[in-house]
Amino acid sequence: MNVATPLSPPFAAPPESPSAGKRLRRMARDYERIALAIRFLDAHFRERPGLATVARAVHLSPYHFQRLFSRWAGISPTRFLHAISVAQARRLLQENESVLGAALDAGLSGPGRLHDLLVAHEAVSPGEMKSRGEGLTIRWAVHPGPFGPFALFLSPRGICGLSFIENDEKETLAAERDRWPRARFVHDPAATAPWAARIFLSARDQEKNQPVPLHLSGTNFQVQVWRALLALPAGRVVSYNDLGRLIGR
Repeated sequence: MNVATPLSPPFAAPPESPSAGKRLRRMARDYERIALAIRFLDAHFRERPGLATVARAVHLSPYHFQRLFSRWAGISPTRFLHAISVAQARRLLQENESVLGAALDAGLSGPGRLHDLLVAHEAVSPGEMKSRGEGLTIRWAVHPGPFGPFALFLSPRGICGLSFIENDEKETLAAERDRWPRARFVHDPAATAPWAARIFLSARDQEKNQPVPLHLSGTNFQVQVWRALLALPAGRVVSYNDLGRLIGR
């Protein structure tokens, strides 16, 4: 049996160069600043702190902080603050708090502002988030497909979900119930079968049929992507780079 031994000098890792060490120390310092900024935003989101206030808390200029935060977090400090407010409002609405109460507790000016943020971030209105599918009947079933079995979910407005079965159909159903916890789910293969048969038709056969109705819920960005995809001829493929250019993002 071979026993691992320490590397001998000829195979030891090269010493860290001064420039590399300086870069790593700068990255560690930047990381700590962004972590501090996130903690500050999380603690003070109800006060709606401005860019200058948060930048001052981490000892940076507003311009430098904006660039650094966006590079590390992937979004601007303002959008991050919006996301915290949305998460707080979502939790309160799901606990049956009123729309006004959820808006004020999330640090927003009122229901109108909460409506705008929820539509932009979650693609639902406060009322829809609060109802969580109440009064909605969703019919579902599992059908065979060219990529394996898939579960199809159908609301009165159209197809509201499609999930490939990876492990167990019970897990797939549970995930959909999380999206619509107050909806009534009915196992109804007869209702979903006609739509399941149309989803994977060839491009030529798709053109012979009416469009498949969809019950979509997406953010503004997602809707942009979907519209660009719908503009492509049936059966055409597109790269992520090309799709980004199509929507200017």
